[in-house]
Amino acid sequence: MKIFISGVSEIETTLDVRGFPVTYYPVDFPFFGINTEVAGSGYRTALTAVALGDEVELMTLIGDDFHGKHVVEGILKAGISDKYVFTALKSTAQSVVLQEVPFGRRQVYSDLKDAQDVSVDAEKMRGAIERADVCALLNVNFSRAFIPVAKSLGKKIATDVQLLSDVYDEFNAEFIENADILFLSDEGISTSREEFMEKLKTRTHAEVIVMGLGEEGVLYCERGGELKRLKAVSDGDVLTAGAGAALFTGFLHYYGKYDCTEALKRAEVCAALKLSENSKSGEYPTEQDVEKKLSSVVF
Repeated sequence: MKIFISGVSEIETTLDVRGFPVTYYPVDFPFFGINTEVAGSGYRTALTAVALGDEVELMTLIGDDFHGKHVVEGILKAGISDKYVFTALKSTAQSVVLQEVPFGRRQVYSDLKDAQDVSVDAEKMRGAIERADVCALLNVNFSRAFIPVAKSLGKKIATDVQLLSDVYDEFNAEFIENADILFLSDEGISTSREEFMEKLKTRTHAEVIVMGLGEEGVLYCERGGELKRLKAVSDGDVLTAGAGAALFTGFLHYYGKYDCTEALKRAEVCAALKLSENSKSGEYPTEQDVEKKLSSVVF
């Protein structure tokens, strides 16, 4: 499958903490508990897709700085072209993540720099969009320019709006209304998740909506269908069913080869493998890894 991806690439630093709220210490020594890597929704979606065997064209924005060079190195190392990696930002985006040990809740501080203020000429990437089977347009302002181009070419649009607390959220409205495949997390929802999904169904024409529930699995539905649940997948000590980019990308890879439920099962496994203890080397799961693990999972 060929995927055109538009999304954020950044440098992410994670810090292991003992719990929330974080207790004040003048100095703490979390040995091997601080790690820095290239991350971001666009970057992780691209690397996950390549590992699963897809062809990827990634459009992302970076700064002409130390961190931007590391982003490009990571992209090229994965075998992805940097043709659509533009040094258009004043600085490369960064985030700091406080991660509850052992791998529980996460608190994210995201500094996108000026990524929300920079526009792109989507027509210059019309060829890449035309070649794609699906366009993963992730919810950052510069992705908006690709929506009309993808629609005009009859391409399927997939997006992950991540934290959504209001189905009428203005920032995400354009993504919600134009998505064919819509993902979100339950972390920003204060009401019933089922009630939220029912309301969201009235705001989108998406053929599939998937809500990540963390260690509880996912809640999902197909257009005109009933809400369904799928349990989480555990790999080692980590429950990772709602694991962001891996879940989203895994579904894109398998959807079409399998029906919605079977594709989601494999996406759950993909997410679990990516964030398990076995993947701390930074490697991403392959199709073979997913199928091997799937054979031992009972849903």
